Amino acid sequence: MRCYEDVSIEGTMMTMTEKKNDKSIIVTTGGTGGHIFPADAFAKEMQSRGWKVTFLTDQRGMKYAENLSANVVAKVSSASPNFRKPFQLLIALSKLKLGTFTSLIRMIRNRPKFVVGFGGYSAFPVLLATMMLRIPIVVHEQNTVLGRVNRFVAKQARAVASGFERLDRLPKGANHIVTGNPIRQDFVANVNAPYPSMKGKIYILITGGSLGAKIFGDILPNAICRLPESIRKKISIIQQALPDQIPAILNLYKEHKIEANLQPFFDNMPELLVKSHLVIARSGASSVCEIACIRRPAIFVPLKIAMDDHQSVNANMLSDAGLAEIVSEDEISSDLILDLLKNNLSNPEFLGKKVEKSEIKIKLNATSNLADYVESLVKDSHYSQIHR
Repeated sequence: MRCYEDVSIEGTMMTMTEKKNDKSIIVTTGGTGGHIFPADAFAKEMQSRGWKVTFLTDQRGMKYAENLSANVVAKVSSASPNFRKPFQLLIALSKLKLGTFTSLIRMIRNRPKFVVGFGGYSAFPVLLATMMLRIPIVVHEQNTVLGRVNRFVAKQARAVASGFERLDRLPKGANHIVTGNPIRQDFVANVNAPYPSMKGKIYILITGGSLGAKIFGDILPNAICRLPESIRKKISIIQQALPDQIPAILNLYKEHKIEANLQPFFDNMPELLVKSHLVIARSGASSVCEIACIRRPAIFVPLKIAMDDHQSVNANMLSDAGLAEIVSEDEISSDLILDLLKNNLSNPEFLGKKVEKSEIKIKLNATSNLADYVESLVKDSHYSQIHR
């Protein structure tokens, strides 16, 4: 039975589905797809091994609640502190305090064996409560730079698992293991799917991450509509865009007789990725690993405001493999994108050869690697307790 909760002062009493369980684990993370999807892949694996999973996230994460692999999905009060704005800072600290308090009550009533955090500021109150109760913690970092929340708990965690061999900003003394990034099974099932023929339609997939990317809607359609007619008549655009951008973009494509499907969010991304010839995307860790799994040529535009510029470092994985080009937000323009599209689409064999020559190392068993490690720690903890 799945239970949904809003964790507040009034809602701290646990439901009947949350009785004490010897195989209980908490998964917590922020509410963007880059955090949610790897956390969900891990939660699904733990459920398949007989664990009862409680998934704690923020309001944004609750949008994914119906599709999450968990026995209980609950919202935690949280916020990202802005130290430059005192009033907003006070509000954020109040929310974090409330989130920590309700997390403490939850864990006291239903002591989990482990708490696994996947980053994001909404994981902070949960992990803080976990440390206060001395419950074992493992954190997973999807990016090549350790995020602030994971950095805060790194030394207290039993391990900092990472998606990439490289992990910058790791505190000295932290236990670092490389598991790879958990990838949803729908992507793994299509690993190295054959590159589609370009004799018919040419599919270009544009995705700006789970929350969309305004800059893509502002710049890319103009570049696409300026392509030579010989290319325009063959392409089909599948584009993630903000709801208020969609009507104008669709009209522009229609005016230039370009086939297009625009949505704020696509829930069949593995299928879309398999049939695409070229992907234009942000370079969050999940996006990079999913594209690497199915091996599709890409143009990455790293998010400029990403902490420590980690998206640029993530993108290097496919750039170094010869499968991706990187365009910074500072240099992106309609003219530059137009030139890149011409270079990639003018020769029908060019992209296919890119795929053939690319050499990518990706851990497809990352989910089971992380689950194995957590279970081994649980066994070690149990052995230590009964032999004291």
